[in-house]
Amino acid sequence: MSTAEAAFYRARGEGRFASTGLTRGPWSPDAQHGGPPMALLGTRMALAATEGARAGRVTCELLRPIPLAALRVEVEVVRAGQLVSWIEGALWADGPRGERCVMRARGVWVRAREVEAPALRDAGIAGPEEGERWEGAAWGLPWEEGYHTAMELVRREEAGRRVAWLKPRVALVEGEAWTALGRALVAVDSIGGVCARLPFSAWSFVNAETTCHLVREVEGEWVALAGTQWVEPDGVGLAEAALHDVRGAVGRGLQSQVVARRK
Repeated sequence: MSTAEAAFYRARGEGRFASTGLTRGPWSPDAQHGGPPMALLGTRMALAATEGARAGRVTCELLRPIPLAALRVEVEVVRAGQLVSWIEGALWADGPRGERCVMRARGVWVRAREVEAPALRDAGIAGPEEGERWEGAAWGLPWEEGYHTAMELVRREEAGRRVAWLKPRVALVEGEAWTALGRALVAVDSIGGVCARLPFSAWSFVNAETTCHLVREVEGEWVALAGTQWVEPDGVGLAEAALHDVRGAVGRGLQSQVVARRK
């Protein structure tokens, strides 16, 4: 299948989506990478937000591995205030024993308005034209199709942290254009892998959740993660990164990790 015609998901009506092989993640050939389902759920939550509001935070909790199966999205507006709205979402996957909830999310949407506040921003970083371009095989995975082939990746080291620029080659949902929020969420779940200090060949570091804070919308197609990984000897880890686009910093990403040596 040509990536020009491909997508992570295909809409099946009434909040239902078929998952494609391009959602496949790094830990199992039967489970999705966290980025596509996080982007799917987050963008559907955004449709319920008050007009003029944008996502300030989205947290997604991975309750169990997400299979390459049919998914159903549920969204609820918990409270819609004048300036802030709280929205929750859930992702359900078909399985041999029926539907199971595989991801829950909670987000905060803030209504943007003119208050003439001073713009306080992080310094920018060098763009995706500088660094080592990783193609599918460079990820070192034994399967040919997955998130690693659906995303462009450019990596480098910068000032003691790892920088990775990511851009999707395919649509999130077939026939739909990417949104700024979708581009941020499909990339931010990769913090644990692309910013890791432990070698992927010897260690696993599965994230139990991903939190994305945004101060403005992503501009352009590329999103950068500039961060690192923290690990304690008891197997608890944390991955953190600043999010950038081609104009500068846009937010922060954090992940709680379960770290283990590969057998």
